[in-house]
Amino acid sequence: MNIFKWPVSALISLGFVLFIGCIKQQPEWKGTIETKGDVIIVRNPKEPIYSEPVLELTEDLVVEGSEEAEERMFQSISMLDVDEEGRLYILDEQAGNIKVFDRDGGFTKTIGRKGQGPGEFGLPISLTLTPDRQIIVNDMGQRKLLFFDRDGKYLKQLSIADKFLFFGPRMTADGDMIVMHTIPSDKPETFLEKFGPDFEPILTFTSAHVERPPVADIFVALHMTRLLWNVIPDDIVIWADMKNPDYELYEHNMDGTLIRIISKEFDPIVITAEDRGKLMDRAFGDNPTRDQWDVRFPETYPPFSGFSFDDTGRIFVKRYEKETHQDDILFDIFDPEGKYIAKMRFDMNPLIWKKGLMYAIEENEEGFQVIKRYRVDWKV
Repeated sequence: MNIFKWPVSALISLGFVLFIGCIKQQPEWKGTIETKGDVIIVRNPKEPIYSEPVLELTEDLVVEGSEEAEERMFQSISMLDVDEEGRLYILDEQAGNIKVFDRDGGFTKTIGRKGQGPGEFGLPISLTLTPDRQIIVNDMGQRKLLFFDRDGKYLKQLSIADKFLFFGPRMTADGDMIVMHTIPSDKPETFLEKFGPDFEPILTFTSAHVERPPVADIFVALHMTRLLWNVIPDDIVIWADMKNPDYELYEHNMDGTLIRIISKEFDPIVITAEDRGKLMDRAFGDNPTRDQWDVRFPETYPPFSGFSFDDTGRIFVKRYEKETHQDDILFDIFDPEGKYIAKMRFDMNPLIWKKGLMYAIEENEEGFQVIKRYRVDWKV
């Protein structure tokens, strides 16, 4: 039939049906957002907005150490960071230095070395690039924070000898430090706090009780902390409690005010007797002292075990799954409003999302650590 011979009313009806069909195909978020006082509460359903992958990763750089040049050899990478120009700062815990590579993967220099002198490392566990172009290294071995400029010049150090299980710092645009540490006592407490540039305490975002040895919660033992946290764009502190059975993320601004709670429905995974054995092996291995610990197990796994973020405010939440071998890792992805948009599996652990790129520490075919960079192409 020639369509031009159809009645006008039929054409209008057909157009309306097609229009309605297109509307029905649009993905819909089925959560709710409400405000209680100054706090925005985002409640997400179990299923995300999109059922298909929302991004595609394309490998575009591999940074490898060199067995021929000792200064370039990767021994045990514990952390990396990326500056505004795309240079990579790779903390080698075992070698006791920072290896710096340019945007194209070319080696440029090392910063620091093992030792006990000024600017030397004992057991460096983390590094942070600051907005004022400094590098801060948390040296657990010497209980110090070591400060360098981007050229590698040693600047100063701050003692953290009175801080137990110290993690951080993360730096704000104003030069303040966000840190987490535990105060040992008859009732040990872990604090997530803000300190000034000279390490003077300013405020506490949250705190949580931890068990006193030899009592230990299994997941606190595995992660060396009860609180998961980070500082996301716009200087927002985000944290979660490993002992909270609910899927909840909390966000504070820099004056300490709670401003948003992101929650999600999920199906808890029950911990079986077999799971307990595998978790004990992960936490203690063949350590002969494992039988001296009174290890406590919750009924279910925590909802998640960590999170990362990109420079737009998207949050990538690493899910906890059963203690079986996994070739990939499940992540929930939230948009900057806290809406659950997708769940995806990655065959690596994404660490840094920055300027449309993702960075991860992986292993090559020979089992040696490498840094890989991926281009991130969003489909939504």
